Order: sequence, then structure tokens, then C-alpha cells
Amino acid sequence: MDRPPRLGEHARLGELARPHGDMTDVFGAHGCRDRPGTRTEARVREPSESELTARLPEGIWSTPYVGRRFPGSRSVAERPGLARGANCQFFAYEVLRHFGPRLPAWRSSDLWDDTVLTERVRESRPLDLALFNPGDQAWGAHVGVVVGESRFLHLCAEVGRPVIWPLGEFAARERYRTLLGFKRARPGGG
Repeated sequence: MDRPPRLGEHARLGELARPHGDMTDVFGAHGCRDRPGTRTEARVREPSESELTARLPEGIWSTPYVGRRFPGSRSVAERPGLARGANCQFFAYEVLRHFGPRLPAWRSSDLWDDTVLTERVRESRPLDLALFNPGDQAWGAHVGVVVGESRFLHLCAEVGRPVIWPLGEFAARERYRTLLGFKRARPGGG
């Protein structure tokens, strides 16, 4: 597999987070394009960033960054939910869960390696998960949720509260300089 592009050095990075406007080809996204007898023009409207963020519970914006509250941790098992804080992974899964998909208590590398409940996709759309790291390894990768064109809702220690960053904010930081890629929950899988 090719090395993931480093933000700022890959001239075609925009293709990885290509905007879809407000429509998505559902059949093409699931490999059904141009099959005899199938409809290839079915489209569904994707929610805008403002629509997605407006549907989030108000309390989500006050979630503090707490590194020890990661998926599967004792702290999370004893006191579920975001009120006592979260790391980036737990926060991203809880945001996703609010919209339907429920993923296991995976760490970043487990998420990246999974092929049953999620799939890697080249083009992102809202509610896909994005993984960032300083290098090309998924272990310890930072996880954010795609909310718009090259824009990601995430929780990091640097800011301490949820924030939406454009791709350039990640590129400006050594620890997030590599966009490993995007993961999408499979329909009915999570």
C-alpha cells in the first residue's frame, strides 16, 4: 500500500476530501455504478455542516479533553457518556453514535484495520471518520468526524474542547501532518 500523503506535500490532497456539493451518488458509492438493470442516478441530499452541528446535543460542545477516557477504558465503562470528558476516539464514536452508527470500543489502529463494520474510502462525506498522525501508522492516530468540505469536528488536548478545523489546521501541526485516510461505517454494520 502506498504511503499516506503528508498534508502540505501532496498536490492532489483535495481529491481525498473532494466536495460532493449537496448530493451523493448512492449506488456509485457502493460499487453499483453501471451494472445492467440498476439505477445509477439515485441521489440523496447530504446534510450540510450547519445542519449536522445543529443536530448535536448542546452539551457536546462542552466536552473536556481527558486522555484517559478512551474507548474500552475503565473510566468510560464505569461512567459512560461525554460529561466527564473523552479522548478524540471516544468523542468521535459518540458523535457518530448520535447519528446512528455504533462502532465497538476500538482504538485507532483497530478502526483502521477493520473491514467488517467499516470501509476505507477515498472521498469523504459527512460522518466519515478521518485519521491523522505524524507518520503512516494508524496506532495512536487522532480521529475526527467529517462535517463538511475538508472540515472536521474533533477533540484534542491542545484546544481542550470540541472544535471544527479545516484541513490546513491539521497540516500546520506535526502530530497531525499525515492524513491516513477516511473510514465509513458500513450500512447495517454499526
